[in-house]
Amino acid sequence: MKSAITYSDFCVPIGTIDFDAREGLLRNSFKLFSFSYCDFVFEASIRDGMVFVMRNGCLQHSEQYLGDKPCRVAIQWTMDSIGCGVVPLDPSVDMNLHLMAVRTPITVPPADIVDILRKENLLYNGKYSDNNILFSTVIDALHCCEQDIRRHGSEKLYWNKATLNTLNEPDITRGVATILSIYGALKNFDVTCESIAGNGRIDFYISAPVRDTIGKIAIEAKKAESSDLVSGFETQLPSYMQRIGTDYGIYLVYWLKSVDYPFPGQFDSYAALEIEKLHPLRRLPSVRTIGLNLSREMPPSMR
Repeated sequence: MKSAITYSDFCVPIGTIDFDAREGLLRNSFKLFSFSYCDFVFEASIRDGMVFVMRNGCLQHSEQYLGDKPCRVAIQWTMDSIGCGVVPLDPSVDMNLHLMAVRTPITVPPADIVDILRKENLLYNGKYSDNNILFSTVIDALHCCEQDIRRHGSEKLYWNKATLNTLNEPDITRGVATILSIYGALKNFDVTCESIAGNGRIDFYISAPVRDTIGKIAIEAKKAESSDLVSGFETQLPSYMQRIGTDYGIYLVYWLKSVDYPFPGQFDSYAALEIEKLHPLRRLPSVRTIGLNLSREMPPSMR
């Protein structure tokens, strides 16, 4: 277990730990791990042929597995669930069919944990070998942000409840940068927001140690219906890249079109907008466009 688990496993909102149990391991009674900080408690144990997982008082156990034959154990968690499962060590048996899970209140590890573990050199803190690896890491992290937002219905946070309209671009960007910072803490990159004086815009950029220097990625963000969507890509992003001294840039497009928010009117999907308006624009290989789906789903009562 020690070789398969790191401290960083417990600092992500979604994760899986799995291992093979042999020689009747599940017939014993002991704690697999326990991770706690202030009011946050996350632990797993074995007893009576079952695996138990507990987070902040919510408990789930696996099916009972008796005997000495080898088996596979899995422990999984998301922001709103915990689960565990045990199956025979047989590739034809699907763990997903035997995973027992329970819903929990939305829970994320305290932010202080990451800072403390990093200071104690207990998290991955290595340098990136080149800028391309940093670039692909940040792109993957943005896709993970979107998956987390959609999975937990957090797209509602980017809409004004009173007016049923979207938040403005700077407020959306602050929210996205906050979520991205969680992944940055774990992947050793920093997210910095900058207010652009005079026009209320917010730009943000990524910085991380790359070999013996600091690599940077400029991120320019626009709503899909923005009137300066093209000029933002052709002018604002290159200008921002030049200002912070980098050849790497990401053009982030917030896709918000919903049943009661019909903008942009001429496109039914981000993919269509990308193909017609953004894909034809000239760019460096180190510049990417990414759509972030923050559209509001129709309530079940209206479907």
